[in-house]
Amino acid sequence: MIKTKYIYDYKDVPHLRNSFNQLANSVFGIDFEKWYSYNFWTDNYICHSFCHNDKIVSNVSVSELTAIISGKKLSALQIGTVMTHPEYRNNGYASQLMQKVLQKYSQKVDLIYLFPEEHARDFYLKYGFSETCDSRFLWKKHHPIKQEINKRKLALDKSTDRDLLLNICKQRKPLSEKFSIENSAGIITWYCTNMFADNIYYVEDCNAVVICKYDKNSLFVYDIIFTGYLDIASFIRTICHEETCVIHLFFTPDFLDKNDENVEIISNESIFYKSSTYRFPKIFSHPITSHA
Repeated sequence: MIKTKYIYDYKDVPHLRNSFNQLANSVFGIDFEKWYSYNFWTDNYICHSFCHNDKIVSNVSVSELTAIISGKKLSALQIGTVMTHPEYRNNGYASQLMQKVLQKYSQKVDLIYLFPEEHARDFYLKYGFSETCDSRFLWKKHHPIKQEINKRKLALDKSTDRDLLLNICKQRKPLSEKFSIENSAGIITWYCTNMFADNIYYVEDCNAVVICKYDKNSLFVYDIIFTGYLDIASFIRTICHEETCVIHLFFTPDFLDKNDENVEIISNESIFYKSSTYRFPKIFSHPITSHA
């Protein structure tokens, strides 16, 4: 029988972190090392793993967050990066790690949730998770844009831009009182490092960072990160191009009326959650940059 060891929170142990990264890369095709090297890996993201001969063979990670639901701040735990090396599967390692995580946090947080992969739905349902689904919002531009605002693309290979991004993420104000996530600077910077490196802009006039992409007549707004007051609807108008017709919003836009003929709401992604007291709103969008 294989003798494994349970370990957790080892991000600063190079050989274990490298082994975790190799497993994540082989299973999901994702990378954590550059994120770590940029000092973006915060203490909120914790790996719970089994190792065998100093090799990470199974993992369940958690992100300690704050969720804002209907104006109320809740302690939340998001589970992610659930994986087992192919040679070590069917030994119950992922189940044991899930049990350890749930035992450790169930009485400490208001809400535990995750985004299930389709093939793993039954695995999570046996732990008593309930299911909901978030949405995506499409906003058809029916108004003249304001003068386009000056914005500077951030380059994360520059330490000054990395520091600027991280500081704004740590001080950010919530995008929505209906549903948003706080204390997620680590996840946001992971997306900036790995997914949106060419789509990060700094707007000095309002000390804000916007993560967005332009594609023909569409504007994709993945996140708007700001530290003071910001009129979000007006701000979005200033980053539109003349040809922009549809704005795709990857967060919950409090400023939109869901009954407006210029607003389209589409079903997006399943979320599994555990909470004895709290529920997700009926219509909301989980911020894509806080999806661990």
